[in-house]
Amino acid sequence: MKEEAALLGDPLAHPLLKAGAKSVVQRFGAYVVKGTGVYFLHQQESKDGEKAEPKEIFVCSWLLPVALVRDAKQEGWGMLVQFRDHDNHLHTWIMPMKLLKAGAEDIRASLLDMGLTIATSYKAKALLMDFILEANRKLQKDPNARARTTAQTGWLQLPTGEMVYVTPNRSIGNASELVHYVGDDGHRFSSSNTLEDWQYHVSLPIKGNSRPVFAVSIGFASALLHLLQMENSGFNLLGDSSIGKSTILIIVATLFGNPRQIVTTWNATSNGLEAVATLCNDAGLILDEMKQLAAEIAGMTAYHILNGKGRSRANLTGGSKGGSSWRLVLLSSGEIGLADLSNAKGGRLYAGQEQRLADIPADAGKGLGIFDTLNDRPSAQTLADELKQASHRHYGTAFTTFVAKIAADPEGTKEQAKKLMADFCATNRPKDAASQALRMLNRFALAAAAGELATIWGITGWNKGDSFWAASVCFKAWIAHRGGAGQQEPQELLKQVHSFFEAHGDSRFKRFYQDKLVEDKVIDMYGYRRDQMVTTDCIDERHTEYYVLPQSFNRIVQGFDPRVAARILAEKGMLYKGKAEATIQRLPGLKPAKYYRINLDAAGNEEEL
Repeated sequence: MKEEAALLGDPLAHPLLKAGAKSVVQRFGAYVVKGTGVYFLHQQESKDGEKAEPKEIFVCSWLLPVALVRDAKQEGWGMLVQFRDHDNHLHTWIMPMKLLKAGAEDIRASLLDMGLTIATSYKAKALLMDFILEANRKLQKDPNARARTTAQTGWLQLPTGEMVYVTPNRSIGNASELVHYVGDDGHRFSSSNTLEDWQYHVSLPIKGNSRPVFAVSIGFASALLHLLQMENSGFNLLGDSSIGKSTILIIVATLFGNPRQIVTTWNATSNGLEAVATLCNDAGLILDEMKQLAAEIAGMTAYHILNGKGRSRANLTGGSKGGSSWRLVLLSSGEIGLADLSNAKGGRLYAGQEQRLADIPADAGKGLGIFDTLNDRPSAQTLADELKQASHRHYGTAFTTFVAKIAADPEGTKEQAKKLMADFCATNRPKDAASQALRMLNRFALAAAAGELATIWGITGWNKGDSFWAASVCFKAWIAHRGGAGQQEPQELLKQVHSFFEAHGDSRFKRFYQDKLVEDKVIDMYGYRRDQMVTTDCIDERHTEYYVLPQSFNRIVQGFDPRVAARILAEKGMLYKGKAEATIQRLPGLKPAKYYRINLDAAGNEEEL
């Protein structure tokens, strides 16, 4: 597609690199760079004392210094050079200036390893270092011979205010400076075949399917986070292993490159996932099989990844060298949700963690697994197999085209995205929605807007409104799975309190029976329990109240603000006389003391929990 190629541009089309043709002869002090190599011009005198033509001494094969480079902090200075190896393959390399120490042996070794031919004489070794220093002096005097380096893909804002999207292969967007990637991620943003191929074989076959369309929209949304100054978010496709969740992940991976290299799993340490997240800056992080994440660290690991900041680490002198950071949208899948996984070993998923990763049932409810419609295919399995095969043949063109459109008009894109998000929120705002649901609605709106922009720009091949529809269906599925659009903390607190007393109500409390203290042995005592027989309609029932010590109450409601927890329990009638505080109580045979007097029966039926 000609328009796509024009947007993305040729990675070697920058004027600095264009000037590096082998046919161009350039002079650096006493050195000349020609198509046949680098030569030192040794001045000679003839027998009559007149200057003779300089003698050319071969230093190395063609090696052209192009520009001085530095990072966004004006550090990490180096020299961008170009050369060709023994197979005539062009290399563009950042030569760190710090390698000039100790006779530049590290530079010689690196160049030899990449295929440069270097003269072997002792004098030629010294001449190579002198040539590099001479080139450095010349480039210092040329203010246009400058380039930027970055070790992270994604949006980079230059000191001039210009924005470019950096990939390992090119920088997308118009900038006055050449930007060169020096990171370790060589596989992301690889591509195969054209955007039209991807549309026909991957994007159009999922049209009319809410989960795949929404997931692809999520992938596009990652490029808008920086522009809209939005925080990271994540979505987890929840359901059985046989319904096609992994197929969706593979489809979304085609936005960024080869799915085999893009899709990874939760089966990693927190530090390992941090490294993967750094590579996915301003792009999608795709993780499969959430159940492989250790239950005891599940909540904090997901929160850490979606918080967007790595841990600070010490440098060689003991000071802090800072931590990495990233902006991304996470797409995950699993047979178990984050909350259930976190609770598996007695942990708890806090509301802030729940707000970062939304569980969406992957089953569309049409008897076709992840699909709503088969688009003329005979079965869901046939469509899934077709999509997986196509995804491994056609990839890596849609997302780069999307960011090129953004780079061409950042402000226009920002305003358009904001309007689309506002329209989606206005249409899909639930009645009586709590702040948590409204924040999540905004994240669904971001994906909806991204998908609509990709459609408007001719990238997806979908109809206008398809992305809005898919995001709306998935948002409603999230609300239904969550149990409504109301605040979650009261329900979570009641569940936690009831779970504690179910597990420890008999073992952590000294017991009164008929107002007499039973001298049972209690380890790690939390307070007292008082059992009384109450007769109602000629039926005797045991009524139990717990007198919880103040310090123990804080442990029971761990993870919540104790004052907020007491207020919620008082509103539910579970605290004595509805007072959200410890009150003075007199137990038989004991001195008056402050307790939280808890009546579990007042919480109501199970539907309230």
